[in-house]
Amino acid sequence: MRFLEQQFVRSAVDRFRRYELASVFGDVRINVVDVGSRGGLDTCLLPIAWLVDAIGFEPDPQEFSRLRNGSPGPWHTVRHLPCAVAGQAGLRTLSIPADPIGASLLSHDPEIGRRYKVEHLFSVEKTLPLEVHSLDDVLQTYGAPFPHYIKLDIEGAELEVLQGALLSLARTIALKVEVSFIEQRREQPLAGQIIEWLTQQSFRLMELRDPISWRTEIGPPHPLVGRSAVPYSRAQLVQADLVFLRQEETINSLEMLPGIAISCALGFFDYAKALVNRADQDVFGGRTKEQVSHLITVASRRCGRRQSMQAIAASVRNLVPLVRSAVKGLP
Repeated sequence: MRFLEQQFVRSAVDRFRRYELASVFGDVRINVVDVGSRGGLDTCLLPIAWLVDAIGFEPDPQEFSRLRNGSPGPWHTVRHLPCAVAGQAGLRTLSIPADPIGASLLSHDPEIGRRYKVEHLFSVEKTLPLEVHSLDDVLQTYGAPFPHYIKLDIEGAELEVLQGALLSLARTIALKVEVSFIEQRREQPLAGQIIEWLTQQSFRLMELRDPISWRTEIGPPHPLVGRSAVPYSRAQLVQADLVFLRQEETINSLEMLPGIAISCALGFFDYAKALVNRADQDVFGGRTKEQVSHLITVASRRCGRRQSMQAIAASVRNLVPLVRSAVKGLP
């Protein structure tokens, strides 16, 4: 499975560069901010990677050192900053559990870990005092441009970071925000609060991606059947990534090309066409709106066929464990 995921990532890199639509983008730069870049930068914009200038934030010194010394990979440029981002400047404490992927500026609730048998994400083993800053302040301090795309994955502090990034959000076209549906950390804002606040900032919720669900008893995920005391059970939705796009009417002409590129990379081709219709004619370097709209149609068709083939492959790949679970249960 890991091999197949790696192949998918490789095939996604610069995919749109092979399309005629790429000539519409020219040398436009897509400014990306990834807050919580442990493990590497967000991959959602890989189809337009050659256009992306990315900034990653990682306050953990060891992980930052690893990221800083790595190659930029497929991206046009990559810059990592050892900064902790929060809603406003001050001193905070980063709580790091046994599995550092669960590190958070908020206090963990160990009862959640016990209930869902994920103690490694909630048993804090060390703490790290941090000086934190708002996203707007950090970008201005380092002379970095405000982002077109923001990805937030910081285990509960997402809403406060957004609230401290109003200047950044004024230029932002798309966001991917990890949200929680249960209070994993104490006083953690939940998904509904984040959706409501971003809606007020003229963003539209487009998609829920990569949902994670937990059971109180260990067992295989729906629809598989195991051999445990509870062989089958649906699980509770715990967290997911939410994708937001700015409302089309609030995007100015300077952001139209980045908006079209980003929305196509994310798969929202109808949104991209809506931006084309709203754009000034001179945005497209001599092409008419009808010509650009046609190129989006061609790219949409090619991507749709690819998605169909991937769905077929996934169905075939999942058939064997489905049959095994139905006949005799999984270990």
